[in-house]
Order: sequence, then C-alpha cells, then structure tokens
Amino acid sequence: LSGFTGYVDFGYAGFVGLGAYTTVIAIVDFGLPWPAALLAAAVVTSLVGTLISAPILRLRGAYFAIAMLSLATAGRLAASSEYLAPVTRGGTGISFFPALGFTGQYYLVVGLALALGYATYRLATSPMGLRLLAIREDETLAAALGVRTTREKILAMLIHTAVAGVGGGVLAFNLSYIDPNTVFAI
Repeated sequence: LSGFTGYVDFGYAGFVGLGAYTTVIAIVDFGLPWPAALLAAAVVTSLVGTLISAPILRLRGAYFAIAMLSLATAGRLAASSEYLAPVTRGGTGISFFPALGFTGQYYLVVGLALALGYATYRLATSPMGLRLLAIREDETLAAALGVRTTREKILAMLIHTAVAGVGGGVLAFNLSYIDPNTVFAI
C-alpha cells in the first residue's frame, strides 16, 4: 500500500494486533492447528481492512496516515476494554504454547519472506502494479486515464492487511503471550 500507492499507513500495528489476536484465539479457543490459524488471521484482517478501506481511502496524505493511526489506537483500547474482555481477556492477555518451536518459526519466517518477495516482484511487474504506481504519482491523472483508483486502492489494502495479519500471527508465535499493549504497540 505505501510503496505502490503512496498511502502511508501509520495504523499497520492495528492490523498486526488483530492478526495476533485472531491467531491466538483460533488456536486457544477453537483448537485450530497453526496453519489454519494463520490463514484465519489473514482472512479476518483482510476483511476488516477491506471494510474500513472504502470510507478511509477517500482521505489522502497526512489525513489518511492520522486516521489509520487513530484506528490502531482504537483497536488497542477496544481489545483492552471490558466489553471485549470475554474474547480478548482484556488487559490480562492470553498466554499459550504454540506448536511451532523456534526452528519451525525460523523456517516459517524465511518461507514467508521468500514468498512475499516473489509476490511483490510479480505485483511490481504486473499491470496492477503499474496502475498502483500511477495512483502514487498522480491519482487524478490516473483516474482520468481510466484507472479505477478506488478499486485498485481497495485491492492494495486487502493485500496489505492480509500480510499484516500473518505477521501478527507469527509475532504471537514468537511471544507466546499477547496483550493489547504488546501487539498493538505503535
């Protein structure tokens, strides 16, 4: 999102935190294996990111960055509130023991880095990547040339938030304990 469209997301930590909570809750409460929990984190964060992207991507520049930062802060406050405490365990957090050891986490991160590097290369050389770069350079001109800017930005946000969710899940594996102040830290 930031590199291709030029929309700087200061609220990335909010999606990382949401991915961490989704992963841990899927493992602890629903008994899912860790690959399914990471997939659930990617799906949930991409759905939330897509839902909020329609109204928030109307903002540009610093306004977008500040709005995303405020949403990340709101996510931290919501996760530690008494209203979501039955799900998130509030400020006390959730401790768990991932089935993936440090060696497995290392190979998972290396595999994800290689896969995401390849996906970024493919995106950069694709027509969609060129459309996103056109949006970054001059959004008004890109729209005048026929680029459906809103659709392209929403797709970029979907990819952006799915990666953040998986990153949050990997962070949760590494920490073995999550609380709102740790995983939503800006």
